[in-house]
Amino acid sequence: MDINKSFEDLMEDLQKNIENPKDLEYVNKRLSRTILEIMTEINDRTLNLEKKLSKIEEELYITDDSEEDYSFEIVCPYCNCEFEAEIDELKTEVTCPECNNVIELDWNEEEEDCHGNCSCCHGSCSEESDDDEDM
Repeated sequence: MDINKSFEDLMEDLQKNIENPKDLEYVNKRLSRTILEIMTEINDRTLNLEKKLSKIEEELYITDDSEEDYSFEIVCPYCNCEFEAEIDELKTEVTCPECNNVIELDWNEEEEDCHGNCSCCHGSCSEESDDDEDM
């Protein structure tokens, strides 16, 4: 729908069908003011919806800039010290602040050397390997 064309058609129709110039001027002014009010309201509502959508997107998506603010909890397998480390999938290891041992980080990639009781399979790979040994 072409709004401009519709408006032009309406104005032409009014000019053809309203004989009194004073009445035509009144209708033109009144109609123009009403259309301006409607367009202003549409614009305000659109801006409000865009703000709400932006807020929702911020809550749902982690941007590269904000990712640095997130961390995860690690329990050292050597001394059981619990500590937090920043999320950085490029890191492959982290040092325990308590015992200074190096802990390998596993970002749930393929588990070729899994021997059971790992966090990604919840021990199910241990059951599979036990079945393989029975055969």
